[in-house]
Amino acid sequence: MRKTNFAFATVLMLAFTAAGFGQTPQASRYLTPPKEIVDAFDAPPLPQAILSPSKHVMALTFRRAYPSIAELSQPMLRLAGARVNPRNNGPHRASEIYAITLKRIADGSEIKVMVPPQANLLNVRFSPDGSRLSFQNRRDDRIELWVAVSEE
Repeated sequence: MRKTNFAFATVLMLAFTAAGFGQTPQASRYLTPPKEIVDAFDAPPLPQAILSPSKHVMALTFRRAYPSIAELSQPMLRLAGARVNPRNNGPHRASEIYAITLKRIADGSEIKVMVPPQANLLNVRFSPDGSRLSFQNRRDDRIELWVAVSEE
């Protein structure tokens, strides 16, 4: 009985000491990194280039760096290793593409593809002849198929 009381008293003293140290001004605080490091993490990602089959045009896709909290909190189903959003029957988290630009290889001229407002695009592909560009737009309750003419 005496050993139990001694062990309990020792643990209690250590707990109070640790709690007391945690409340002192000398305790470590959360430190923010330097501005250069924060800017490096907040920099937009580089665009992904998709070359057309004729190799005359490439599509540059621009995506968001991080998903939103609303995106992360969406419900999901795990089916055979895939994560599916039950509201639109699409992928749970996609690449978050918000803009597409077509760039002509010969002269470097650019054409912005008209995308739907608040676009959340995925699966950007050229047609086999390179004359069209298809992509999907993910909405809360559906997935839409869009086609753009690339005019090679």
